[in-house]
Amino acid sequence: MIARTIIRRTLFVLVLLTTIISPTFAQENQDSTAVRLSGVEVLREKVDSLQKDFSEIDQNIKDKIAKLRSNIEDYKAEHIRAEFDKLHQEIQEAVYSKDLHTRANDIKDEMVRYEIEHGWLTPSDSIMFKKIDLHSYDDIAKFQNDLVSLLRYEGIEVPNELLLIEEKEEKFNPTEIILHHIADSHEYHLWNYADDLGLIHPVSIPLPVILYVKDKGLFAFMSSEFHHDDQGKVIVERGGVKFLKAHDHIYIADAEGKLSHDENNIITNDHPLDISITKNVFAILLSLTIILIVFISVARSYASNSKAPKGLAAFIEPLILFVRDDIAIPNIGKDKYQKFMPYLLTVFFFILLNNLMGLIPIFPFGANMTGNIAVTITLASITLLITLFSGNKNYWKHIFMTPGVPKWLLPIMIPVELMGVLSKPFALMIRLFANISAGHIIVLSLVSLIFIFKTVAIAPVSVAFVLFMDVLELLVAFLQAYVFTLLSALFFGLATEDAH
Repeated sequence: MIARTIIRRTLFVLVLLTTIISPTFAQENQDSTAVRLSGVEVLREKVDSLQKDFSEIDQNIKDKIAKLRSNIEDYKAEHIRAEFDKLHQEIQEAVYSKDLHTRANDIKDEMVRYEIEHGWLTPSDSIMFKKIDLHSYDDIAKFQNDLVSLLRYEGIEVPNELLLIEEKEEKFNPTEIILHHIADSHEYHLWNYADDLGLIHPVSIPLPVILYVKDKGLFAFMSSEFHHDDQGKVIVERGGVKFLKAHDHIYIADAEGKLSHDENNIITNDHPLDISITKNVFAILLSLTIILIVFISVARSYASNSKAPKGLAAFIEPLILFVRDDIAIPNIGKDKYQKFMPYLLTVFFFILLNNLMGLIPIFPFGANMTGNIAVTITLASITLLITLFSGNKNYWKHIFMTPGVPKWLLPIMIPVELMGVLSKPFALMIRLFANISAGHIIVLSLVSLIFIFKTVAIAPVSVAFVLFMDVLELLVAFLQAYVFTLLSALFFGLATEDAH
């Protein structure tokens, strides 16, 4: 079992080295054909050289595994472990002695540069590439698992000393998938596809990355420069500064061009100031553009038509009247609601539109914008600021000189009232964030059931519940826009209420 596992892994690496994957192919003009062919040949020579060294190590591994297997019954448990540790060390020394890590990554970097600068002659002339991970043998747990499998294959009872880590099939991780889909990102991921070798390639729409580094200035490039890497392996260098991306965060590489970790495996590299156009930023800009186009169109329609509204204006007018007649006037008052209407209409349509856009899982929609705590806290903060600056004498008197409360109790009541002022926008923030995020999480969790149980038999049940949740989310999209606008109007009304 161990021999087959190591041979299979080694052959897989060899296949990756001999064919370098490129997700796209570009047609070049005939004038640069000779240059491209020359570049391809040079790269092939480097790959062939690397392949030769791998073959030597591969044969060495197979010989040692065969020897270990033939004598396995003669070893005691502690001797087996010692032999395995020794083999692990020999493999590492062989890999590092020939500098295979650096050579493989250099080929990868050169191929990426070549593809960007020249493109490919034809698909048949392209070299296929996937980043080579030569650290697969670094973890001794992998050797323990392989050894346990080998002992069981030979019918030998596995010593308790070796049952430290059982070999487990890689499980589908719904948490990771769900959090990835609801989180912000520097690109719009569309789908993955597998090539003839079974290697997975992501397809995505890149977004602008804009970074500011102190004393270095501003840097801008497209997220495609990272080549879909999110593990901190692909370096993007600008102005002498090297950037790495890991878990959708961009870091400045250390002196060795790598990410550093502390004892808790937390990345310790410095962050640049990231003002990139991410998915959520793009969604905000898109929604504001749509709102501007719609309301400018409606305004022009009213200016040129004195009769009953038609078309888009006829659709928008009932919603505007709903916000005015059922939200603003009842909570603020007929004499004071006008100055708050621009904000109330803006926040209502902004939240509603982004809620609806988040339900559409295709570009340019699908961003979880109103399920982002940074967005909801900004909206809630604007409501708080408008409330505070609109507060009249009576409003502040209720906070610092609460009517009917004895003076000796004011030191207690004032902090309570101030906490009440802050708790109102906090409730706005959490309510919108939690409801929208929860809806997306439930839908993705229901879809994940198909992959957790690994059967299509559950698909009809899962799809039925997903459709039900989508309809419910559609209702929640309108409801949350209404509740946020309603409570904002209520807070404005309390701040401007006259003394009785």
